[in-house]
Amino acid sequence: MRRLIATVFLTCTLAACSSDLPQAPSSTLTATCTQHDLTDPRSVPECLLGRRTISQDDHDSAIALLTRARAMADSFRALGGTGAEFDNAARIDRALGLITSFQQRDLFTDSARFHRILDAVSVAMEVSSGSALVQGGVIRPATTPHLLWYSYPGLGAFFQPVTTAQTVANLVPKTTVTNDSMLAVGQALYDYAIWREADGLRFPVWEYEFTWTSGGITNDAPWTSGMAQGLVMSIFADCYQRTGNPIWKDRAYEVLNSFKVNWA
Repeated sequence: MRRLIATVFLTCTLAACSSDLPQAPSSTLTATCTQHDLTDPRSVPECLLGRRTISQDDHDSAIALLTRARAMADSFRALGGTGAEFDNAARIDRALGLITSFQQRDLFTDSARFHRILDAVSVAMEVSSGSALVQGGVIRPATTPHLLWYSYPGLGAFFQPVTTAQTVANLVPKTTVTNDSMLAVGQALYDYAIWREADGLRFPVWEYEFTWTSGGITNDAPWTSGMAQGLVMSIFADCYQRTGNPIWKDRAYEVLNSFKVNWA
């Protein structure tokens, strides 16, 4: 089966963009960035800046976030013990580990996925600090309004597209959901999509950023779910039915494209 190729489409004029482009990577930087013993997550933004994957502003904000995350994890460790303090530090450590493991596997081919993993760090910090609303494992973080995450024991906190979609849709969209809520969730999901292209078709997907084994089959991160794709498509279709705005019909058909290609 053919492997889906993740792509990013960037359009800008040379005059508008040239001043924001980082310097080309040096051979030393390139060598460092491909090392499989890369351990400090703060080195990853340096790599991506050198490769022109992210902007200087993205780099600076990422370094600041990762530095705060490391300091928070260290502060929990300093409290000692093997209870909540240990769990809080471990949760942040796992999120920071995603940064380096994704870089080692060369999965940051665009800025979108990098920002998704930075969100995982932010959400881990919210949960560990007690500022996120958590109920039954479901997380409602301030980092991603209208998008739900889930705390998987031993794995960490991850964005959950199916859980998010099910706030407004089960097998079909819920008629009791207000237009404002349906549109808010639909827009948040669309904005959070990762775009792929295969067989001449371009389509959004909602990724799971952890490795998962079910029924003896292991899905390496990042993987996608047909259930998530179908639920989001039904939400977009319902947004079109409620508003008559053709943009939602177009978005539903974009998701439909993901069912027309072979999945690897």
